[in-house]
Amino acid sequence: GLHLMYVTILSSAEGDLWVSDGKGQNKVRIATGGSIRTGRWARDNFHLCFMTGEATYVVGANGSGLRKFPRVSDSCVWSSDQKSLYVSGEEKAGAIDTWKWNLEVMGEVEEKVVYNCGFVTDADSTGRYLLSNGFLSATARGINEISLLDGKCTYLLPDVSTKSALFAHDGRAFLFATTSPDGSTIHRQGWKDGKLVGSPIAALRLPFSFVVNPPYSAQSFTDYDFTSDLSTVFYARPDSRADLYLMSRVRSN
Repeated sequence: GLHLMYVTILSSAEGDLWVSDGKGQNKVRIATGGSIRTGRWARDNFHLCFMTGEATYVVGANGSGLRKFPRVSDSCVWSSDQKSLYVSGEEKAGAIDTWKWNLEVMGEVEEKVVYNCGFVTDADSTGRYLLSNGFLSATARGINEISLLDGKCTYLLPDVSTKSALFAHDGRAFLFATTSPDGSTIHRQGWKDGKLVGSPIAALRLPFSFVVNPPYSAQSFTDYDFTSDLSTVFYARPDSRADLYLMSRVRSN
């Protein structure tokens, strides 16, 4: 929750990527590009990745150390040791594949991790598993798991419609949000060594609905985010919409 990255839309095809602190202050413009989209923060809370319609990039929160990778992707996450970057994108029509880049080697050095397992959303702390999301995929819909040991794709929660899934701060579960007209819920699903533990439980209920755009829209962003300990939630609210709350007085004796 120390840093926030977000996109301001300049036109239907172009936007600015910005970084600020968690309160929206100390802003730094990182990049301007067509179809620019936010990625994920590294575990050092300083480095980040982002995507444009032309390439995938890694950079520091102050704009330093910009590196470009020529593959176009739709999601990117860091390995826990920050030595690798995992990206997902459409190489063939209808299939979302995931690749690994070795960040310690200069140049385009990549390897295919898995075929058609959705968009990668997070990496676990042991370096053995990735979470992915098949938001629009007919074959990988729901929350999936990618084993980095054998490249196996496992459909963990195939019936869940969500934009992203993240490992919880304690490493013993993953978190995902669902939304409806009357509000949003962040769920906690127990997880250990690549296996589900129990059923999802509601960890946090919010009285407003997240805005969810299809990943392939011209302006496609993750319209909400939350810290892995659920202490902070960020979300985008369209200017034309207002939130109305019902406050009830509690009478004390």
